[in-house]
Amino acid sequence: MAGSETLSDPAAFGLSPFKTFNVRLNTVDRERLGSWHVLPDSLVSMDGSVSEREIDNTFKTHPTVIFAHGNAATRAMSGRVATAAVMSNKLDANVISFDYRGFGDSSGLPSEKGLTLDAQAAYDYAISRGATPDKIILLGQSLGTGVVTNFARKLSSQGIEIRAVVLAAPFSSVTKLLETYKIGGLFPLFSPLRSLPQIREYLFTFLRHKYDTGDNLHAISSPVLIAHSVDDIEIPVEHSISLFKSQVSHKWGVLEYTDASAQRGLLLTQKGGHNAVVWSEGLAETMLMFMSNSGHAYDAHY
Repeated sequence: MAGSETLSDPAAFGLSPFKTFNVRLNTVDRERLGSWHVLPDSLVSMDGSVSEREIDNTFKTHPTVIFAHGNAATRAMSGRVATAAVMSNKLDANVISFDYRGFGDSSGLPSEKGLTLDAQAAYDYAISRGATPDKIILLGQSLGTGVVTNFARKLSSQGIEIRAVVLAAPFSSVTKLLETYKIGGLFPLFSPLRSLPQIREYLFTFLRHKYDTGDNLHAISSPVLIAHSVDDIEIPVEHSISLFKSQVSHKWGVLEYTDASAQRGLLLTQKGGHNAVVWSEGLAETMLMFMSNSGHAYDAHY
């Protein structure tokens, strides 16, 4: 596992030393979070000669992706590094990849309220550097989908609409997750777990918290894109389809067929599993299509 000293050096995990900077974020309740700021590809200089003024300007002129990762480990996991690299490359975006309180080199102890404040800290950092809400994308994966929908709901309650909320492998709610969870994709959760302490410990991390994504989506005014792989054995794809269907007050469509006027979209992939769906080929391109003004035929399949 990466130590706090190693986390301060993103180049140790394969990110360009001229493209990625270690940044400490401050939360409103005085926690300190470890994060990386990955620059847009178009700004990268091979000699590292990028000024603070140029960096501030990219926040004004380029998208900013705030990435909230899954339930274990840190921003240095290989898939999370790949996500930051893909988003900065394909979207030519700033990427803020942060560790929640109690994770990695971040202070504090995790809680649902605390993790929402952590997402706010990343958002506040982007705003302080010159970003505007219409250029900010909240990207969550797994647990992170609950975090970003909590925060996006808070923004909507303040009348703030951002560029997009992107949910990779979301769950409807913790309750629904426990009802549908199957061990190894085969055995229902409510079989004896005494002989499987690691799975039990993993599930107990959710039990204290609600993370009601389905309820949040009804209160989010920003566009929302959901992505899920049909071979996800940790969070079944039915969660995303249920979320998709529940938004009856919005215009929905499967993303391969929808247009940019749609406020909600669904992308189903075949081989992304639980983790790779967020960085594998297709999601970034679909995000661009979802947020663009180019026309595509609309056909709501669900």
